[in-house]
Amino acid sequence: MTHASDPIVTAGRIAQLDQYMAEHVLAPSGACVCRRLGSCRESALGGRRSASRPEAAFAAGQLSHVGHHYDLVLDGVPERTLVIAMETGRAREGVTLKQRHAEVMQSAGLAFTARNPHMRGVTSALRLAGRA
Repeated sequence: MTHASDPIVTAGRIAQLDQYMAEHVLAPSGACVCRRLGSCRESALGGRRSASRPEAAFAAGQLSHVGHHYDLVLDGVPERTLVIAMETGRAREGVTLKQRHAEVMQSAGLAFTARNPHMRGVTSALRLAGRA
């Protein structure tokens, strides 16, 4: 089994994602410019179409993390792992791609038990995905 990654291709992918996010989600000023912000907030907190969730929190503009080795190839076949979370374990708004990357790298350096519940869950999911 041969694994390889292409960090140059991934860097281009991250640059494109950063540009898209700046235009459509979180502006360089820190303002959330997503046109779906209201419906997203309603989905998380409850509202017109669903029961209210007073225990829930919503933080706009928490951008993604794309690892520097996202573009993987396993035995010549492209392979991607995507983890989608509704929350990150922090209620802070306006987190850029660079900030999220730094947070993930900082958490990755911690012992499993020292990570927040979100990162422990992501780590466990990735471990399970690696066994599939």
